[in-house]
Amino acid sequence: MSSVTRAFYRLIVRGRRISITLSCPEPNEESLKSIQDAEDILSSGGHGFKTAHEMLEAALKD
Repeated sequence: MSSVTRAFYRLIVRGRRISITLSCPEPNEESLKSIQDAEDILSSGGHGFKTAHEMLEAALKD
């Protein structure tokens, strides 16, 4: 961890600024398809889950 911190501080000193990117990366095609599939399931009355535990319990019942 200290080597990462030291490298970060060196970048600040060398560039005389704090370079931080606050943007989120765009989802790839597979993620976009999964998001769309989930939205389609929920909009057609499909069941959603509030927790991962709830989802796993439902999956193991079948």
